[in-house]
Amino acid sequence: MNGQYIIYRRDRATGIRDTIVERFTSFSITLHWGELSKFSMKGKTIGEVEVQPGDGIVFYRNREYFFSGIVSTVTIKCSDVASGLKEWSAEGYEDSVIFSNWLAFADPESITFNDGIVDKCEDYAWNRLLYYIRRNMGADALTDREISGLTLPDAANKGQNTESAYRYQELDKVLEEIGKEVDGDDVPNELFPRFVWDPDTGSKSVIIPEQRDMTESIVVAPEFGNIINWTKKETLPSCNAVWVCSGTADDTRLYVYQKDDDSIDKYGRIEKVVTKSDIQVTDDVTQSEVYTLLNAEAKKTLTEGAYKEKFSGTMVETPELQFMSHWRCGDLVSCMIDGHKFQTTIKTVEIAFADGFEQVKPTLGETEHGIFADVFRTLKGLDDRMNKEELS
Repeated sequence: MNGQYIIYRRDRATGIRDTIVERFTSFSITLHWGELSKFSMKGKTIGEVEVQPGDGIVFYRNREYFFSGIVSTVTIKCSDVASGLKEWSAEGYEDSVIFSNWLAFADPESITFNDGIVDKCEDYAWNRLLYYIRRNMGADALTDREISGLTLPDAANKGQNTESAYRYQELDKVLEEIGKEVDGDDVPNELFPRFVWDPDTGSKSVIIPEQRDMTESIVVAPEFGNIINWTKKETLPSCNAVWVCSGTADDTRLYVYQKDDDSIDKYGRIEKVVTKSDIQVTDDVTQSEVYTLLNAEAKKTLTEGAYKEKFSGTMVETPELQFMSHWRCGDLVSCMIDGHKFQTTIKTVEIAFADGFEQVKPTLGETEHGIFADVFRTLKGLDDRMNKEELS
């Protein structure tokens, strides 16, 4: 299905969608799951350029609200002074970029520079995300830091119960770090707040989208006709036996040793040593705490150094599996290639629109077992049709 798009500019005072951007010739949007999404536009005009830095832009796909962002850069070029024809390009980010303009400001009503080096918050990841947003941008923030009319979702006890320390860091980086923490089963929380402007009302709200589990309904595989070619790359483990060592305050040498017996049996012993310089161990921690840190580092090192399979392939859109209608960025899907079945996330979706044609390119992310599938395009042959030389 070829998407049809309308682009609006938002009114700066109200946030409500206002005028239509008519003189654009092409645009691209790169959607990321868990990272900042970006967009760019190109156009031609005689007279004033329709967009300026700071403008809010709203994209509608097939008459449905699709994406909104803020213009960060506009470039204008006039090669034909006599005609006054201007070529322009604009770039920007999704609305959550506003988080990067705020610092995680600890205890704003009572803080002094003489007390409290570390600001601590202990709670579930979901609650902590809302806590930092509310305290730095919402009703609990200093008056001159509040965003009026900001709406937050209801709290939910989801994610790892842990302690965090932040002060004077960019708020979006704080929230990203909390959102990527792992729960008790070593599974990332995958919680990533988004700042959203309602194009119809101008209201401002924060959402924390949860990952949709589409593994039962979305399966990509050559046998199903939605992958037409693929390659596989296998990599020998960089380590399968790890020593992690640390010196304590009294110079007693502590160490842990972990190994992957199955990997050793198949590939032979490949050892690695991790020392105190590679981990954070201070002199005031107990011996049991040191062992906990060492074991965690050993497990992390074994996971990162394990045997890896890397898959790549070309996928085509089918009537049963279409972008937005059936799947979207962030979905957890199933993949079957060369006898391997695994689950992976649609981490990135690149959309390019030019001359009335839409090109969609999804990328599937890395799984827990180190398998990475890169799906290059969903519309077979559309990249050739997007080429202006072919269209002219």
